[in-house]
Amino acid sequence: MISNYYDGRYEVIACSDDGGNMLEVQVEVPEVNNTIETQAPHFPFFDIWPKWMGWRTVICKVPPGYIDAITLAAESDY
Repeated sequence: MISNYYDGRYEVIACSDDGGNMLEVQVEVPEVNNTIETQAPHFPFFDIWPKWMGWRTVICKVPPGYIDAITLAAESDY
């Protein structure tokens, strides 16, 4: 669904925290300090947030390259 509105890099991860299970939507934006509305005006907030098909949804802004370098990186022995 996100790809229908957002052309940038993103990743959706099923995870959990103290509130239970959730979907974490990581969105790469040039300036993580700026609002996502100014950087991705067509992002589908109301279609997926705060719940999508019963899943609690959290949107996280991350800097460019973060998803490949951190989220999808192979585990290391360090």
